[in-house]
Amino acid sequence: MFAWSQNPGISEGRIILMFLLLHLLIYPAGNGYIQLQEQGDEVGAKTKNIAQLSRQLKAWVMAIDAISILIATWVSLSLALQVLVFILAIRVNAMKSLRNWSVPILSWLWVSFFYGSYIYWIVQCTFHPDMNPADLVLEQVWAKLSSSFFLGAFLPFSRIYRHSSDKANGVKSLSMLFGYKMIFVFSFGIFALAEFCAANYFFSIQLSKDFWVLQLFLLPIEFHMLYWFRCIWKDESAVNFDWAIRTNFITSSCLNLYFFCLILTQ
Repeated sequence: MFAWSQNPGISEGRIILMFLLLHLLIYPAGNGYIQLQEQGDEVGAKTKNIAQLSRQLKAWVMAIDAISILIATWVSLSLALQVLVFILAIRVNAMKSLRNWSVPILSWLWVSFFYGSYIYWIVQCTFHPDMNPADLVLEQVWAKLSSSFFLGAFLPFSRIYRHSSDKANGVKSLSMLFGYKMIFVFSFGIFALAEFCAANYFFSIQLSKDFWVLQLFLLPIEFHMLYWFRCIWKDESAVNFDWAIRTNFITSSCLNLYFFCLILTQ
């Protein structure tokens, strides 16, 4: 939505197409593949029904990937290639034989880049089919970096409550590397970088007001994160699924609401 809000005047058809392609096909298939890989170690020890479900999930993921590429090809060969690269990148990050999770920093950078800057660039290219994709790489570069850093700031909390299962599956997440408390310090630092990039972007295009409005929408996120940090500092039992889901909900709701407001005021 950030890329959409910063590229006005686009046909509604392309906006709807990209939204459906990303949120109903590409993202769910990627999550399904990750889930499939994480179940792989456990399937052999469980029932035939579980193994059958895994085969069905694998078939579903492959079918969705194929449909995504076909739809992208209908738009343009360039978009099809970009979607294919994204799908392969996410698969490489999750594949057991090539799992980047064994190097937590690399995995964090990989996911932050592809779900942040790379997706922003894909949306840009789709919204501006008359322009060379290479020419758009450095266009709105501060906005692209801000997208990656905002994502990267909250990405470690998606697995912070799964240390036991991750350890059993040989997954080394960033929160395992830093520990429960220091991962918050790391996240706050990346969040500051995201703010720096956002400020550079909005001030460079003479829209400082949009940056200050962003600060209002970030306040609930900041208060929530500081309170959770305080709870964990007192009692590490606060590291659990409920807190992680609540964090994801507050973060995505506040940021998406901000982007939606930007779109409405264009």
